[in-house]
Amino acid sequence: MKTETKKIIGIILAVCVVFAMTFLVAAGYSFEVGAYAEEYDFGDADSEFIENAVALAKDSYVGDISLTTTKENLYDIDLEPLGYIYDFVVNGEPGYAMVIYQNGAFNLTEIYFNVINPYYGLSGIQRIYLKEFSYLYYLDGEYFIAETDTPVTDEIMEILRQSSYYSSVNSLDSSEGGTIYYVSKSEDSNELALRHPGIVQVSGYTNACAPIAGANLIQYWDRYKTNLIPNYTPGRSLANYYLYQEPGTATDGVVGQLFTDMGTNTIESGTSIPQFKAGMTTYCSRAGYSISYNSCMQNGQFSFSVAKQRIDAGQPLALFVENLTVATIYAQDGYDEIDYSFLNGSHVMAGFGYKEIEYVLNNGTTQVNYFIAVASGLSSRSRGYYNINYSTVIDDAYGINIA
Repeated sequence: MKTETKKIIGIILAVCVVFAMTFLVAAGYSFEVGAYAEEYDFGDADSEFIENAVALAKDSYVGDISLTTTKENLYDIDLEPLGYIYDFVVNGEPGYAMVIYQNGAFNLTEIYFNVINPYYGLSGIQRIYLKEFSYLYYLDGEYFIAETDTPVTDEIMEILRQSSYYSSVNSLDSSEGGTIYYVSKSEDSNELALRHPGIVQVSGYTNACAPIAGANLIQYWDRYKTNLIPNYTPGRSLANYYLYQEPGTATDGVVGQLFTDMGTNTIESGTSIPQFKAGMTTYCSRAGYSISYNSCMQNGQFSFSVAKQRIDAGQPLALFVENLTVATIYAQDGYDEIDYSFLNGSHVMAGFGYKEIEYVLNNGTTQVNYFIAVASGLSSRSRGYYNINYSTVIDDAYGINIA
């Protein structure tokens, strides 16, 4: 029987916490000084879960604690976004927790140890959290009780509506992640390589997201301008496709050289946009090339259509952003699973493609998601799709051409 419902706020101290869901350890910049630097943060929902789960686990288990978790969306009875269920394992034992958004903040409402979550084994569903101890799911136009798969009648639904949690946030929409069910889907996409560069953090260089983004751009262009990285083959052809090499000693060296050329951390922590440009120009000039920066902004705002034109012209992007998600998209029959990793802070990335997906949803409405295929610079998810309209601001962006 589920009996443990207490909530304890705690601090992570001397506990091993390993997340299977990809929490990005992110590079960012201080808005006041305008330099792109390293910064570490978790989303508010994740922090609420971590603090409670670790504190309670320390009370319940002896010795070191190993905690792994995955996260899925929760919906209210009207299928509006409500929060998350965390399905976790502590020292080999299962558990789950509910974190919902109410009154302007994420709050933990339930957490259980050594109990399997009520949605275990169910796929292709929308998980509905009514209130404590009450779990439904929605599938193919019907509501079911999660533990028994029993259909819920209209009469019972009216009763349940009278005592349920309801969504109080509009920012958690279906483009956030989870499952997008559709009647039809169309896609406009182009990527500059089958596998584009994916250089990540290099030991010994702090606040280095800008040099890392620059190194990804240099590796891309070394395919065409072979003196950019001496005595180096950036990738290989496969039929009509091209696969860039994974990071190695040569690309680590490019990161180090750009770190110096950009003057990272010499004025302030991180790298400003003018420093990024000056460093890239210095690096290319030394190799005998020129570089141009072709804006993707219109009237101070990022233009997806201009970015598409840059990429179609063979120009990868330099993106300077605040807060972001990096997604993996799993296309299924009749629905797409989108797994987002979240980053709070500011960051520099290289973009190597675009993906514009238009869905006609099951309720007849249309949803369009706009992504840039990026080298994130982060080892936890080195490549993925950046949603330009979800929890992010694009400060500046350029198509990069080297000649």
